[in-house]
Parts: sequence; structure tokens; C-alpha cells
Amino acid sequence: MESLRLSFNAVLPLVLYMAAGYLARCLGMLNEKDVLRFNKAVFHFFLTVSLFRSVYSSDLSVALDMRLILFCFVGVLAVIAVSLLIARKICPERGQRGVVAQGIFRSNFVLIGLPLAASLVPGGDTGPIAILSAVVVPTYNVVAVVVLSVYAGEKVKPGVLLKKILKNPLIISSLLGILFLLLEIRLPTPLMTTINAMANAATPMMLFLLGAFFHFDSLRSHGKQLAVVVVTRLILVPAVMLPLARALGFQGMAFAGIVA
Repeated sequence: MESLRLSFNAVLPLVLYMAAGYLARCLGMLNEKDVLRFNKAVFHFFLTVSLFRSVYSSDLSVALDMRLILFCFVGVLAVIAVSLLIARKICPERGQRGVVAQGIFRSNFVLIGLPLAASLVPGGDTGPIAILSAVVVPTYNVVAVVVLSVYAGEKVKPGVLLKKILKNPLIISSLLGILFLLLEIRLPTPLMTTINAMANAATPMMLFLLGAFFHFDSLRSHGKQLAVVVVTRLILVPAVMLPLARALGFQGMAFAGIVA
């Protein structure tokens, strides 16, 4: 019962942020163009600052957890393989398979990784989660581009993919955080005050905009595919991966990151 209470307290605020965003769009306070424009700005400024702050404020010997990174990377690849098999089985139309596969293997780690882990382990060092995002998120992005392109009949261009990876703001901000730690660069108080304020605002703003993206018009026409995606993503994958992670000895902030 205590675990259920902790989970409820950790997840409910995230859901309420999204509900507020959806309500704002329904009331006409935001339109589709507003959401896309604001989302881009919040992602490139607030979210990247949040990741930088998490790495910069961490203990590098703890944050750079290669065992955690390897487990999550291999785990993501395994889930991708399973998602492709499931998509092929339930989608008669080739064009739908890439979308269904992506829905199964891709999580919102970039949005909920840090706040959820911080909620599950209050006062813990979120540095490992910030660095993990610099590995997991580009993996999601690259595989998603490849999968969607292949099922759409388009040619995958390795040079374009590499360029996107190197330009990814999440990777850049995480690497900057590591660089500042290694060089022992200490930022002045006014700058850190600004960074902390932007970092604290990142998650509520991103989730608010995510809620404003929601559309429920296609639920009936794609009910079967949606049900399979949701059950696999939220029940089957955690049912396999979380006990495995626990058996391998992951705990504390590392386990919270795997949950996210």
C-alpha cells in the first residue's frame, strides 16, 4: 500500500500538468501553432538547462554509471526488437507498423525521467538520470527515424542521422555539464540562480504543452492498435524489465531511472 501511495504521489502531479495543458487548448487559450512554437522554445532552453543543472550539480563518480547505461541501452534495443515483431503481427497496413512500434519502444523519458526519479528518491543525486537521457533519447530518436523511414519506403541517410545526433541539445547540455565538472568550473551565484529557476520550470512547462497536444478523435478507429501499444508499453515491458533490473542489483536512483 505504501508503494502505491508513493507511486500515486509521484505520478499524479505530472498528469495534472498535462490535464491543465489540455484544458487550456480546449478553452482556446492555445492553438496548434502556439503549442508547436512554445514546445520548441521550452525544449531548447528550459529542458537543456535542466539537464545541464542535473549533471553539473552531481558527483561525476556516481553520475557516470556505465552499468546502468549499458543495461538501459541493451534493454531499449531488446524492446525495439519485440515492438517490431508485435507491429508486424497486428498491423495489416505497412504504413502503420512504424508508428505502432515506436509507440511501444519509445518512452517520454526526456520529460518524466528526471522529475519522476526525483519524486521516487527525494534528495537523491539525479546526475545518473541526466547522463542516461543523453544516451537513451538519441537512441530513441535514431531508431524512430530509421523505423518510420523504412516502413514509409524512404531511404535512410546515415549522414543526416549523425548530424542530428551531434546537434541534439540534450547531448550538448549533458556534455557541457560533464566538462564543467571535470574542469571544476564554478558558476557565479546570479547565473546559478537563473539556471535553477529555468530548470525548475522545465518539467511543468513541457508537460503542460504535452497535454495541449492531446487529441482523442482517433481513439475508436485505432482502438485495437492503441490497446496493444498501451498494454505492452505500460504493463508488459515493466513486468519483464523491472524485476530483471532488481535481480541485477539496481536500487535507489538507478532503479528509479529504469522505472522512468
